[in-house]
Amino acid sequence: MIIDKPKLFLEINDENVVLLCGKFNENFDLKILFKEIYNSKNFKLGFLNNSNDFFKIIQNAIFKVEKEINYTFKNLILILDSPEITSVNISGSKKLSQSQINEDDITFILNNLKQSIKDNYKNYSILHLFNTNFTLDEKIFDNPPVGLIGDKYYHELSFFLLPTNDLKNISLLFKKLNLVVDRFICKNFLEGMSKMQTEKKNNFFKINYNKESCELLFFENYSFVYRQIFNFGSNKCNQDVSKVCSLNEKIVNDIFKKISFCSNYQDSKDKILDKSFFENELFRKISLKHIYEVINARNNEIFDLIFNNNINIKFFKKKSRNVFIEVEDKSVFFNQNEMIKKNFDNSLNIHLSDKTQNDQYQNCLKAAELVSMGWDREVISYTQDKKSIISRIFSTLFK
Repeated sequence: MIIDKPKLFLEINDENVVLLCGKFNENFDLKILFKEIYNSKNFKLGFLNNSNDFFKIIQNAIFKVEKEINYTFKNLILILDSPEITSVNISGSKKLSQSQINEDDITFILNNLKQSIKDNYKNYSILHLFNTNFTLDEKIFDNPPVGLIGDKYYHELSFFLLPTNDLKNISLLFKKLNLVVDRFICKNFLEGMSKMQTEKKNNFFKINYNKESCELLFFENYSFVYRQIFNFGSNKCNQDVSKVCSLNEKIVNDIFKKISFCSNYQDSKDKILDKSFFENELFRKISLKHIYEVINARNNEIFDLIFNNNINIKFFKKKSRNVFIEVEDKSVFFNQNEMIKKNFDNSLNIHLSDKTQNDQYQNCLKAAELVSMGWDREVISYTQDKKSIISRIFSTLFK
């Protein structure tokens, strides 16, 4: 990696375009030269319906940073937050019959796994590939057990894929600005990196409880393993209260901001919604118990679908009891955090946090760390590198 030369990092999410640029010194420490956040609501990554507006946002942002630091960029690192990213977990094995495992055995497995992905996901490109587990005779190793004797070897990989046409459309967009995307990075992987480092845990679930959608992530042995998107979020609770109690959006928002539902209102039949909430509206007696029950019922349904009754993660649940939940809506975090925790089994370690407290540049900074230092369990990523998948795998595994 070239040091002492400006490097550009760009994150695109549902709300914003986050731009950060900096220089690495000889110790690979990043000196930030410029950073800024731009609103990009309603742009759907990989689709062209809003590309003209989005292009102007990116164009103005790039021009501004280049003028500010007096440097013209030709490349960038792009952080993606796309619902089209798909996770695939796959394993291969090799019978050894009490012989040594060697690099050729692992090559055989990896070639078979690569071909399987190629055959079954013909219209996808690989964003990330992680070594999840190396298992020899039911014993898990931190690294490939080359040279050891055994009967059977299993190699588990986790692929993260994005439709190839989406990648091409995104690349074409930046090509108009004479920029080449050196590397695509999944935002959720960077979130996991940060959590592993701050919480000192390598096996855990992470739930992003957003307003309009939810994400379920799983990390194992420092590898990003699973991702599932749900097209509903905490706003469902607001909508339910509005509909069931016949309240307008403003009143409901005020309720969520001012009333804490951390207490159990089951035995509070006489407590009603205060008249102050009905400004310029006809006052009606609505019990807080009723509102509590509406919110709690929706929360139960949401977390049953995401986690408790999700058959897709049945196997993963055997590997970790740690669940980190980040709540996007600040009022939901402060007023429903205890209610949310009660939706989970007592045997789980539930960690709830307010997403709004996160550094908005965190993912760009983690991307800089990833580019400069790498990540032990990541085998390959989508780059402009023309080396074959297998050659890149082995340059990582056996470096």
